[in-house]
Amino acid sequence: MGILDKTIAAISPKWGAQRAKSRYVMNAYEAAMPSRTHKAKRESQGANISTKQSAVSLREQARALDQNHDIVIGILDKMEERVIGSRGIHIEPQPLKLTGDVDEELAEQIRKKWAEWSVRPEVTGQFTRPELERMLLRTWLRDGEVFIQLVRGSVTGLNHSTNIAFSLEALEPDFVPTWQSDTANVIQGIEINAWRRPVSYRVYMDNPQENNRTYGRVKSVPAENMLHLAFKKRLHQLRGVSMLHGVIVRLADLKDYEESERVAARIAAAFTMYIKKGDAALYGDNEDYSADSPERDFEIAPGAIIDDLKPGEDIGLINSNRPNVNLETFRNGQLRAPVTQALLVTITALTQANAKSWWRALRVTQFYKIPLLRIYPDRFIANG
Repeated sequence: MGILDKTIAAISPKWGAQRAKSRYVMNAYEAAMPSRTHKAKRESQGANISTKQSAVSLREQARALDQNHDIVIGILDKMEERVIGSRGIHIEPQPLKLTGDVDEELAEQIRKKWAEWSVRPEVTGQFTRPELERMLLRTWLRDGEVFIQLVRGSVTGLNHSTNIAFSLEALEPDFVPTWQSDTANVIQGIEINAWRRPVSYRVYMDNPQENNRTYGRVKSVPAENMLHLAFKKRLHQLRGVSMLHGVIVRLADLKDYEESERVAARIAAAFTMYIKKGDAALYGDNEDYSADSPERDFEIAPGAIIDDLKPGEDIGLINSNRPNVNLETFRNGQLRAPVTQALLVTITALTQANAKSWWRALRVTQFYKIPLLRIYPDRFIANG
């Protein structure tokens, strides 16, 4: 505090306090001060509280878009293609001898067992390993998380699909209840220790989406038997959120906008005309304008001449500016900036522009986006 401030504080403490407060506000970050044009929205809740309130709604909206929105379907299909591919994630076994050399004989045995297990690796026996990996990736990105239970050895009621007594049980996030936080150590169906490390998972005995009697019927699966692949954005966050969380509103609005443009184009495609009446003074008092007056039909054909119009009448056409010539530009602009940046999916993967702009966008993609796309395979493999 300077001499002037000390003097003012001694004479008028209230004035001195106001000066100190104003100086404190001026020294703060500009973005931290709300104003008429800057609302300064804040998020002060814990990560788990936010996911508990929003995760279920976000994943259900994302599922609806995956079912009905061609852009979202294309995004997730493209991510499956780039992260997993048609043949799944490959491994190259390299067991080492005591001398440090690769044991080729043992490596060949591992390859054969891996190929045998890859035919039917999960408990239902419906998916091959590449199919299962693509389903797991799609669930992870769309719903925000996916669970995989490791089933080893002999289990009552389960026949492993291969001679290898090891299978996977893929579980959608609905199987682990987000509402279950009955103790301080159980947060949204996940039991943690004092270091916040998962110890076990509470899992429904049956699919809660198909059976209403699953409420309260849960089992505890130890953490060493459960893989949890979650799309997390904050530290201390236990459950995942949908990859689409930041663009759901924009994608839904874009879908509604395109639908409105299509309806408008269909209406504009219907040829519509009307008869414009002339001055009222041209019509006599005996003219019949009631609803029961006979209808007038005009034959429309190429080169047709309409010569039975009444005095003062004229034929007008209802013109429309649809289809909108700026629709593609607007649509690609909405996709290019927010959607492609948030989801790391390029505009060339979603739309087909002209050759020049397509090639330019492809070169930018190779330079900027390809290194970023490697994040998803790394995260998928590291958590699986």
